[in-house]
Amino acid sequence: MALETITNPYNIIVMVYMLIILTVWWSARIWQTPELVQNRARFFSPKWTILF
Repeated sequence: MALETITNPYNIIVMVYMLIILTVWWSARIWQTPELVQNRARFFSPKWTILF
């Protein structure tokens, strides 16, 4: 019974999805450094928000 539950296609999809989310979340520590976030925010924001 346990093996059937593990090999259920939906469970495999959910497991892959969770692994992708975990990888993105963990890698966010690398690419979400304050300098990069600041530059990206300045680049994407309308001009008046730079004043803050």
